[in-house]
Amino acid sequence: MSSIDFNSNELEPIETFAGTFNGNGNAIFNLRISGSTRGGLISNNTGTIMKLEIINITVTAVSSSAWGDAYCYAGGLAGYNYGTINECSVSGQVSADASAHADSGYCAAYAYAGGIAGYNEGVISNTYAKVKVYATTYDRSYSSNFFSFGFAGGLVGYNTGTVSYCYTAGATVRTSGDGSSTGGGLIGRHQAGKIYSCCTTVSGSASGSYYSFSGGIVGTSAGIVENCYDNRDEKMQTVLLYTETLGWNSEIWCFIEGTYPALKK
Repeated sequence: MSSIDFNSNELEPIETFAGTFNGNGNAIFNLRISGSTRGGLISNNTGTIMKLEIINITVTAVSSSAWGDAYCYAGGLAGYNYGTINECSVSGQVSADASAHADSGYCAAYAYAGGIAGYNEGVISNTYAKVKVYATTYDRSYSSNFFSFGFAGGLVGYNTGTVSYCYTAGATVRTSGDGSSTGGGLIGRHQAGKIYSCCTTVSGSASGSYYSFSGGIVGTSAGIVENCYDNRDEKMQTVLLYTETLGWNSEIWCFIEGTYPALKK
């Protein structure tokens, strides 16, 4: 593919992708995505996305249930990633807004937002995001059995897969709602799987009416986290952090002292 500038035109996401998308180091500029409960360049990725740069994307995913539960996923590349994302980068803004309503009985709203993927159960590696991320839930219920769950992460909102050799920087991660809110600079909720050799300058913020959890690498974690660094200072622009401490591949990344790593094209 060649680089494409969408000039802020608004499109719907690719619903499902199961092949190999090789950007060959090219970029997509100024794209707006809306019109889906699974928002991103791709709603559901089961294939491989590689060597792609997305610059200034705006993703808005909304789910509003008139009766029962509401689920919403938003990511710069994929709303929901089952596949592989490698050697990609995203900048822009991503938001997931979920609201649920029920006159009686239990109902819940779930919002998942991440700079790369809202929900990841696949593999993400050698990738970075500089994205403003927001996850918001609303109570539209007359039932006392309502609860909401918002998850926001600079890279991934909710993770059960593998994330490695990734970073987030220069972004805002915020989640709020009428229940439980979880925000992380890299991952919102690390439920299972493994995160290793990653770092972030971002600290997530959370404001829930019942519970709030926030952090740097993760907001909360029940999975494996190894060799990861939460550096909100000049250390994130130190070459030795990546080449020696984190063990990143110099054939994939370009390192210059005093700047963040960039992917080689």
